[in-house]
Amino acid sequence: IVNPLSSRQQYITAQTSNFKINLLVDCHTHIESFDDSEISGLLNRAHDSNVGLIITAGTTMSSSLRSVELSNAFPTIFAGIGLHPMDLEKEPDDSAMEQLTNLAASSPKILVLSEVGLDFME
Repeated sequence: IVNPLSSRQQYITAQTSNFKINLLVDCHTHIESFDDSEISGLLNRAHDSNVGLIITAGTTMSSSLRSVELSNAFPTIFAGIGLHPMDLEKEPDDSAMEQLTNLAASSPKILVLSEVGLDFME
């Protein structure tokens, strides 16, 4: 038997008084990298597969801003913001860290700090 859930998805069962709603949460995506014209199709396919919530993980300041933009535009998208070590050209200065801190406080749809792990990929 193949488990249809990857390690990046959680299966959530929400119960109400009369029925169950089964929905998947994809907690690590990079849909911020897709063109605006593709987002609706991605969300439709996700919906058809019972994916009810999507977290898009920013890896740079620009992709983090894009993640927040998408989360504010679509009710099923939430944002992760962060700076991945592989995407840094130099160590973030105080200004960059202040910008990221301000971004983190800018929307209740920002759920996580993303892509801030150790750089073991070469």
